[in-house]
Amino acid sequence: MSRSPLLLLPLLPCRHHLRSQTQTPSPLPFGRALGSLRSSRSKSTVVAAWGSYWGRFAESRADTIRTPGVSAGSIQPDAYALLVPTRLSLDKLAGPAVLSRNACISAMGAGVRHALIAFNEYEHPYKTNLLGLGLNRCQQLGRAAANTVVAPVVTAINGKVSQIACGREHSALLVEVPGGSARILVCGSNALGQIGLATPPRRDLDPPKLSTFAVSDLTSLDDLMAPGESPTKVQCGLDHTVVLTSSGRAFAMGWGADGQLGAGPKLTTAYGRPVLVSGLEEAPLVDISSSTDFTLALAAGNRLYYWGNAEYGQCMTGTKIDQVLTPVQVPFGFGRITGIAAGGCHALVLTDEGRVYSCGYGALGLEVTNKQFQRHKLFTRELSMLMYGFGDTMSPLPESVDVLEDILVDYVNNMCVQAAKVSGRKNKVAVEDFKFILRKDPKKLARVEELLAMNKEIEVARTMF
Repeated sequence: MSRSPLLLLPLLPCRHHLRSQTQTPSPLPFGRALGSLRSSRSKSTVVAAWGSYWGRFAESRADTIRTPGVSAGSIQPDAYALLVPTRLSLDKLAGPAVLSRNACISAMGAGVRHALIAFNEYEHPYKTNLLGLGLNRCQQLGRAAANTVVAPVVTAINGKVSQIACGREHSALLVEVPGGSARILVCGSNALGQIGLATPPRRDLDPPKLSTFAVSDLTSLDDLMAPGESPTKVQCGLDHTVVLTSSGRAFAMGWGADGQLGAGPKLTTAYGRPVLVSGLEEAPLVDISSSTDFTLALAAGNRLYYWGNAEYGQCMTGTKIDQVLTPVQVPFGFGRITGIAAGGCHALVLTDEGRVYSCGYGALGLEVTNKQFQRHKLFTRELSMLMYGFGDTMSPLPESVDVLEDILVDYVNNMCVQAAKVSGRKNKVAVEDFKFILRKDPKKLARVEELLAMNKEIEVARTMF
């Protein structure tokens, strides 16, 4: 029986230092892309992982990298962090109690600081042992345990877990039940309504009430689905959840400040029940992918949609927008789409020719020229002083200053583009144009007025000498 590797991938990656940036899809410089990998019986399954917690389960001690300054006997989560993908020992990870039941891995998922692995029993196909590891402050591992779990806890699930999605502090499972139907189980924090079990608590409470749940049925979704309709996929962002159904519809719940719910301007706060994503009636959806604070959706007829935050250009429409409140269609003309993936602040599209197109911010996998990385160091001195004033060292790391300069230059460039659009004068912008685009931001507009007044006072003072 052939071995089929499974990678425990971080679904919500941290934002990297600037590598390259693009607002329209660009092909990655390689010919073919890997397809999906399937697992077989646990004894012939290869599981690889990296990051915190996993070093204790590495197949070989040589694969383990101990964090400097942490004693060998410590059980802190980063004591034996894996810095590169490393093969794990299933005996160490699951233990004989799980493996002795002739179990196989049916699904895996990784969030910001927690991970879940589902072991399905061959003799009892609708019984699953859910292993959880990592942070558990909100019961995102499925049940109450320590706030930080370094030895996996096991939760029994009635049904076959076929997919796992994890967010910042919540998790969602797609579970197959006898008869061919499926249901969604959720657990973890519901402070922003991200698991759809109740109306979020009032945000004016100080501190806000923490609402947490062990594994529970998402019954509120049943009231919205038509007879015969069932969930087929679930995705988690940082603080929101999106569910795809067999009818090609998408439902979202949780935090919606940047349009994560895709339901328009009336739902841009926390919403504690699933709501139908609007504007997708033309063709049924066949796939979804959601990450930090945005979602991609693929519909019949090769139609690609996007909603949520797009400030890094990951919406693939050639623009940067803080809020995409309802789905917009992406003009993708590079072939038939067979796969989509939403990253931290970038998006990926796979075509039937095996080509991958990337867009957004971060390590996009694109070939980079020296010209793309040429830095002008326009604000290095000022930013270094600013960082020192806010508590950094007197000489901040050049890499940190470079990242801040990239963000600042990008912001200034966007402001200039917006001012040029409203100026009405070709290749010319005036101060009034900038004040006009800031009219809805009283704080920034007041600061601009203050700086202009200060500049005028300086000019008057100079005439006196």
